[in-house]
Amino acid sequence: MCNSKTTYLNAFGPNNTVSVVNDAEIGSPEFVRAVRNFSSSLPIKPSDCLDYAHALNRDLEVRFIQDGVRLIHLDMSPLEIDIEDADLLEACKAEERIRDWFRTIMKPLPSHVTPYVRLEAKERFRLWSTLLIAGFPDIEWPRTIISNDNHFAANDTCGLAKDKTRFPRTPSP
Repeated sequence: MCNSKTTYLNAFGPNNTVSVVNDAEIGSPEFVRAVRNFSSSLPIKPSDCLDYAHALNRDLEVRFIQDGVRLIHLDMSPLEIDIEDADLLEACKAEERIRDWFRTIMKPLPSHVTPYVRLEAKERFRLWSTLLIAGFPDIEWPRTIISNDNHFAANDTCGLAKDKTRFPRTPSP
């Protein structure tokens, strides 16, 4: 069983790390609203978002961690390779579909709308929101803290860090 709680957190953890957005956050309307409304306030056009995402990833001096443990490199392919979408015309070019996705995510949401992320856009949203969280650490994002990821048992000494602490685990430099 996995309990979660929404908490407002600044982006950076110890050793200049940023946690990759998790599934619970993608499923949280409050988090989706925060990302979309913040995206709409950026001074860029939807057609420039792909270049902006790559520039942000290139210029960031942070380390990304997944599941609170593993150091990872962000996979930018969800923004490059367009997932086949049955709702769109086959004649539509992939770069136009990505531009349409950015056009949608750059629109502010009215307060009466409950936002959600479609399954085929989940990885794009994860990547975009992780980059925004890392790029704008002063914003208080409504992050979801998973209280039990079931990675290590309480008596699993292999899960301990070098300094014998268990949480939060951060990669060594």
